[in-house]
Amino acid sequence: MMTSMISLLLAAAQAATPSPAAPQSRQQLFDDATKAVNDGQCEEALKLFAALDARPASKPNPAVEAVIGVRKAICLARLDRGEESEALLAKAIPVLTPLGPQYHGDLRDAHLLRAKYEVAGLDYASALPHLEKALAVSTGFARYEPLSLLARVTMFDEGSQALAYADEGLALVRQHLPDNKKSIAAAHTTRARVLLNQGQHKQAYEELRKALSLQGGLDLKVGVADIITRSDLALAALLAGDEDAARKYLAYTGAGRTEESPFGSAVAMHTPMCGGDAGLKPEDRAVVEFGVTDDGAISHAGPIYATGGREAALEFARAVSQWSWRPEQVAKIPLLFRYLTRVELRCSTVGERPGLTDTLQSDFDQWLKSRGLAPLDLPDSPALALPVAQAAHDRLKGDPDNPQRIAPLMALLDNPLVADKDRQKYRQEAERLIMRASPPAGVRTLIGIRRIAADDVDDYRRHLRSLLADPVIQADAHGAATLRLLIAERHYRKPPPDDADALLQAVVGDSRLPADDPLRVAALLEQSSRAAAAGRIEDARAAFDETGLTEQQCELIGIQPAMRRTGASSSDFPMEAMRWGFEGWVRTEFDILADGRTTAQRAIIAYPPFVFEEAATGIIEDARFQSSYRPSGGAACSGRQQQIVFRMPG
Repeated sequence: MMTSMISLLLAAAQAATPSPAAPQSRQQLFDDATKAVNDGQCEEALKLFAALDARPASKPNPAVEAVIGVRKAICLARLDRGEESEALLAKAIPVLTPLGPQYHGDLRDAHLLRAKYEVAGLDYASALPHLEKALAVSTGFARYEPLSLLARVTMFDEGSQALAYADEGLALVRQHLPDNKKSIAAAHTTRARVLLNQGQHKQAYEELRKALSLQGGLDLKVGVADIITRSDLALAALLAGDEDAARKYLAYTGAGRTEESPFGSAVAMHTPMCGGDAGLKPEDRAVVEFGVTDDGAISHAGPIYATGGREAALEFARAVSQWSWRPEQVAKIPLLFRYLTRVELRCSTVGERPGLTDTLQSDFDQWLKSRGLAPLDLPDSPALALPVAQAAHDRLKGDPDNPQRIAPLMALLDNPLVADKDRQKYRQEAERLIMRASPPAGVRTLIGIRRIAADDVDDYRRHLRSLLADPVIQADAHGAATLRLLIAERHYRKPPPDDADALLQAVVGDSRLPADDPLRVAALLEQSSRAAAAGRIEDARAAFDETGLTEQQCELIGIQPAMRRTGASSSDFPMEAMRWGFEGWVRTEFDILADGRTTAQRAIIAYPPFVFEEAATGIIEDARFQSSYRPSGGAACSGRQQQIVFRMPG
């Protein structure tokens, strides 16, 4: 019906203005382009649509143009040309909305595609009205796709609406595709996921076992649909209390079977902060599914299961969407798992701790701004930020002495995905341009610190001392204090230098630093801990009191205690994980007490989900750190994070 209507409109427009004979009529071009869209031949379809655009009718018909726009948008989406696709949808939807049923098919497709963009962007609230409108103009089996997506975006909400969507979708598949077991299995999986998130774990478990049976049961042939159902089954079995079955189903997904655990080697991997607009609580948890591109960026991320509601689920997925890996690490991941992998997450109780060089970095940023050289505005994901910084750098390559090159060069230096050989080149260029601008001593200090490449602690300290010997740097309070603290800092199995007390006192006694300067406070806390370790409790209390901070504040800003003992042993690998051949990793978060013991141990990221968390927190419970001084004996450091990798023995 829709094709015949468009044919009449095109024919009418063409008849209004006779033209010389052409190889194809507008109607033929439209029909061929539509067929190419339906056949998935999008490059060809866009060429045909372009030819159609090049031969406009004398009386343009807005309805025809809107239909063409929707079909072009579909192909542009398939070719990853999202901005062009969304622009066409924005024009087409208002035109098609008031028209009759003959346009409902294209209107449905437009709303569905618009909703998919919102879902991909983790904006379920914006996707919802588009899906509802797509459903309203759909009949018969055409209702299935909007119903399935509606179940997905509402499954974290209270009430029965999500289950109603899933139930109708399952009924439609059974009615229209009674012999298509894979499609029926997919509908059962959608329904089960709704049940999981509504706390009906046993019912979800039964639903997923039906889906597994329709897929042919457990075997060693694994495709995307199989991984999804088996992963959901593992989750449902665990939540339903059947731990043995959960491990079995997880084993049949292939998760935790990748050599060297490349997923754990991300250069950027953070969880969301507890609290915030989503109201995340430490006990909230989520399972997020994601894919990774060849260049290490996240291709897609979406919540599968979460406690705490829709916004909590989306906040976890947004955090995953900013993760990044080095391309050489991605290459070690099998293709199927680059497309589809799951992790378990919890929120972090403490954000990123201030570093000793933060004051110098702030001074550097202010200096850049004062010269009109503000840092680039970049995405949080290093993998997404890299091409932006590279493009900004390349635009100025023809003007080697232009100080505007400093910002993109520094962005490239700060990006962990930049190769070492390129980093050295960028560093030299950045230093040359910065020094040409006669920077203040603090900037020179920061550049000098960043130049140090020594892995050995003794070599590192020697380089720092050579910087501190520079009279220009000594004349800068922040630069000198930062260097002294870095030299005096404790390292794993490496004691502070013999002159640590003198270095710390030089920072504390520097009259150029305000009483509440973060560097001075850090030095006082370190003095306090060293005095307590030597049995000088009164000196320890005096130094602590001089910080002017509460114990809770000191937990967040003091120098982190160095690890003395890892707590790991050969007996820590869980026997059940060994039996099923799982490997994986866990990022833990914990507090360090004044006596060096740990407390509040918890897993915040785990791969595979629900396998190694208990073993990881047990290892951290046995770890020991350098003792610190706190008057009450409470926490010396909050929110310390440590990643633990589990590899099969032997």
